Amino acid sequence: MEQLKTLRDFIRTEKRTKPRIKCSYPAIIQSLDDQDHNFDARARVINLSSSGIFLITKWGIRNNNEIHVKIALSTGALELDNPSRLAVKGTVLRNEPQPDGSIGLAIKFHGYKFI
Repeated sequence: MEQLKTLRDFIRTEKRTKPRIKCSYPAIIQSLDDQDHNFDARARVINLSSSGIFLITKWGIRNNNEIHVKIALSTGALELDNPSRLAVKGTVLRNEPQPDGSIGLAIKFHGYKFI
């Protein structure tokens, strides 16, 4: 009985309305740190949808902060001549500490374009 209650709770709390794909794309994030200083950092996008992404990085960013992300949609590096890049503007929805000490960031898109 307890298992059913847990499943019902999960179904009720799931808020995603768009399907997500699992991936492993290199990215560069730009935002403000805890002291409101601009910074750039490397990250890895681990899932992607038409409305947002979840990425892993070493840097936490305050919830509701604006963030810019450049994603290499191939397995290549972020080079200027790489035609498969996506530039994203969004908001950090949540920070999730990971077992290895890194931080997972859930980001909602406000705009994006292929660059």
